Amino acid sequence: MFRHYDGTAWTKQDGAAAPDGDTRWPSCTFHDVAQADDAGSFWTVGSRSTPLDPRGDQDVRGLIERSTPPPAN
Repeated sequence: MFRHYDGTAWTKQDGAAAPDGDTRWPSCTFHDVAQADDAGSFWTVGSRSTPLDPRGDQDVRGLIERSTPPPAN
């Protein structure tokens, strides 16, 4: 699922399904997104995980990221 900001409002859009055998590590899962400013920046929160190790353990950590638009030319 993706969130798209058109300059006025956020809309939810479904993304393509990822095939099970093509998982990339580390894997990031985003749970929510929030507008940071009127320039198109936004914050996302979620988690980052690694594949299971030989003992069956998996490292999962909280994730907070900020995205900003590219500078105007």
